[in-house]
Amino acid sequence: IFLGLLMMASSFTVMPYGRIDLQYYVQLANCYAKCTSEYGTITKQKRNDGEYFNIAVNVEDSAKFCEYGCEWKGIEWSNTSASLRNAYDRGAHYLVAEEMLHSNINNKRQQMVKSLYIGCMDVGSSTNDGYEESVEGILIAEIIKENSNPTRYIFQWKQRTFTLGFYDESPWITSSIEVEPVVKVQGMISGVQYRFMLTTVDQNGIFGIPIMSEWIEALHVDAPPRLPPSVQVSTGFDRNNGVSALISWPALWGKSPSTVISCRYRTVIYNGIHHFTKSFTIDGGRGLLLTRLECSSLFTILLSALPTNSLQSPATVNTTLQLVTPLCSQVNGSERFECDAEPVEMSIRDLREGGVSIRWAPTNDVHILAHYQVFVYSVDKQVHCSMQPVAFYVDRTSTSANVVLPAEHRCEYLFRVLTYDLVGRKTVAQIRRF
Repeated sequence: IFLGLLMMASSFTVMPYGRIDLQYYVQLANCYAKCTSEYGTITKQKRNDGEYFNIAVNVEDSAKFCEYGCEWKGIEWSNTSASLRNAYDRGAHYLVAEEMLHSNINNKRQQMVKSLYIGCMDVGSSTNDGYEESVEGILIAEIIKENSNPTRYIFQWKQRTFTLGFYDESPWITSSIEVEPVVKVQGMISGVQYRFMLTTVDQNGIFGIPIMSEWIEALHVDAPPRLPPSVQVSTGFDRNNGVSALISWPALWGKSPSTVISCRYRTVIYNGIHHFTKSFTIDGGRGLLLTRLECSSLFTILLSALPTNSLQSPATVNTTLQLVTPLCSQVNGSERFECDAEPVEMSIRDLREGGVSIRWAPTNDVHILAHYQVFVYSVDKQVHCSMQPVAFYVDRTSTSANVVLPAEHRCEYLFRVLTYDLVGRKTVAQIRRF
């Protein structure tokens, strides 16, 4: 199996028959966390759904040299500053310190991780390590509450096959120490079942109890792309994202290949004016957040699951969704000048002796409106239907206006109401009728 970090370029290979002592990895992760606590920083990473999570990283030279000390890495010291030597010594001291690493199972700190599961699977490409026709997936740790301390995640895995009526199961194999609770798993063998375990460690030792995933069988190498069921789309608004739409689906803790969705997707989003495309990979969030959408607009969304391997069919699997974004007045408030005037809701009612009543209901607050302008004219090409257009203004508190039309002939007319706001912007609503 080959595991790689989802959001970082680093990757590593795990040999199935290699044995790495878990206790050593706990000590090493504890040492890394102490280095981060002293020299590192806590930064925020953004998921596809727009939510942020904390990640503890060691990007400064002092933090890196502290980690080198944890690893007892050989260093050429001739051109190294005294401060970096001190950081290296601190890391080495952290690793060999006599203090015991106590498990926090019985202490009062809250459990950090709720569950561990494979969130998706794809047929992977071949690797440089000889893994042909492999399967890859995204392993997701569901966090209950983030740890305020720098945290490291130790991942382990085991595999089993069903032969002659019983399971042949491997022991736990320690894979890696990661800075994020989401990792990419590569090199899984089709038809083999896998299980994963996560241990969280901070500078105070093991945090809570280890969490195990369910057994899950790797995909068949000819498996097609698979969409999640029950895809939903909902709209929202905030100052950071503007009008937004969240494409989401429930988390699927698949136990068999048939219940596991694909990892890579493409969305095509368009309305009558704009058209754009966005690709994404499952990252443990609720879905994909689309931001800065136009108000009061009908959007069509095409969601496609993508193949990842040349052995797969190039055809994608897709579904189509539609949404209507809220009115500007709904998200900004009816008395805000950020919004253009909205078209009124019109109706026409016949009166006696050729008269008609044009009625409307304003969609904006009247306090941001200046006035209305009413137009009526014939759109009928018959000679006897020609007439001079009727046009006049009415004040902003009005909701109707009456006009008298020629009653001798039946003609088609266009009734139009223009709404003007206080800064001169206008919008039009109209009805054609006989």
